[in-house]
Parts: sequence; structure tokens; C-alpha cells
Amino acid sequence: MRSHPGSHVACLSVIASCLAQVGTPPGLGHHGVVAVRGERFTGTGAFRFALVDVQTGVNTWTHDGSKIGASCGAGEDACRPDGALSLAVVNGVYTVLLGDVTSGAMQPVPIAVFNDPKVALRVWFDDLRGNGVHRLAPDTPLTAAPYALRLPNVYVDESTGNVGVGTETPSEALDIERAGPAIVGVTAQAGAAGVRLRSDATGAVEIQSPAGSDELSIRTAGVDRLHISLDGNVGVGTAEPQQRLDV
Repeated sequence: MRSHPGSHVACLSVIASCLAQVGTPPGLGHHGVVAVRGERFTGTGAFRFALVDVQTGVNTWTHDGSKIGASCGAGEDACRPDGALSLAVVNGVYTVLLGDVTSGAMQPVPIAVFNDPKVALRVWFDDLRGNGVHRLAPDTPLTAAPYALRLPNVYVDESTGNVGVGTETPSEALDIERAGPAIVGVTAQAGAAGVRLRSDATGAVEIQSPAGSDELSIRTAGVDRLHISLDGNVGVGTAEPQQRLDV
């Protein structure tokens, strides 16, 4: 804990949440406690937030998008975000969702931030009562939870929303690349296992293995159109082919 003229941190903690939904920028839920002159503060405070590379001290994200890539080596003014975020503080406690773009005052947290193995949250606070802006100490290392957003060998192109497995430049909605055989496994504990291809809100083509069998069917509108039975018979328009080709 470090003291400043006029303010000091009593406690600082970070709780991270995963993506709220696919395509939504990640949000990090942060709860902190701040005290002024040894007493828990109550009122409206001006906060500034940055995610910092622990090894280099460089800002990798700031709440307002300013001073990214800057470090505090040349002083606080060099790395402290330009804008401030007004938050209510009750008995020293404040809560904020970092990266919440719906607030209109926050930049999204790019998933690429978590490419860094060691990231910490840095907070500056002004009680707006003449004590000035101070950095709260110490910086808080992020726990493992936010890193769940950044899985090894899984990449998200934030400009397109495409997801790549084994490739950093996915060209399709889901792009899988592998040096050896690339097999996508779908296992159903009960019922049919398959893949549904939907080209609009109503139509769908299904490629599936019916429940309890090693057979294969291609279905449209919920009806078998092509069926390959366990003995190799192929049926067109029938799910029970009796010959090599049963039409």
C-alpha cells in the first residue's frame, strides 16, 4: 500500500467476466475501495483506468483510448489517460465494467490485450475536492479469468468477427487449419449427431448420423433426401434403402 498526499488505497480488486454474448466486446467487472485521508470516501469521484503490460510498463488499453503505448517512465502525465470517468463511491466502494461501450464513455477491451501473459489494472482517482489526481497503488494483476477470453491457437478477427483455430487470419466465420488431418468431431450423448447448414431464417440442410446408428443422412425440411445405410446401400428419398441404389 502506498500513501499519497490527500488519498490512499485501502483495497483494490478485480473480478473478470467472460463474453456476454458472441460478438460482444469483453467486459471486465472491477470493484475497488478507496480512502481519502484514512477514511473511506463517499461521493462522486473522477477515475481513470488503464491495462498495463507488467513487464514493460506500457499501457495496452485505457478507458478513453488515450495514452495507449505510453509508459509512466517520464512521469504520471505521460501515461495517465486524458479523460476521466465519473463514478459513484459509497463507503469507499466503487464498481465499474471496464470496456462497457454501452456507457458511451468507455473503449472496448480488445481480446488481443490478453496476448500478454502479465497484465495489470492501473487506476487514478480524483476526489474532486481539491486533493488532485493520484494513482492508486499497487497496480492489480489480472487473475486467470480474463485470459479465458484468449485461448491458445484460437483467434478472433475483431474487424470481421471470424474465428480461427490454428490460424490468425480466418477467412471464414469459422476457419480451422492444422498441419495434419483436420477432423471436426460432433458427439451426441443422446439423439442424432450432425451439422445444420442454414442459409436464411427458415431453410436448413442437415447432415447427420441418426440416433443409435452408424448411418448417414442428408435432410432438407426435416426429411431424409439421401441416406447411406450401415451396409452401404444408398437411398434417395428413402431412409431405408434395400439396394445399392434405392430411388
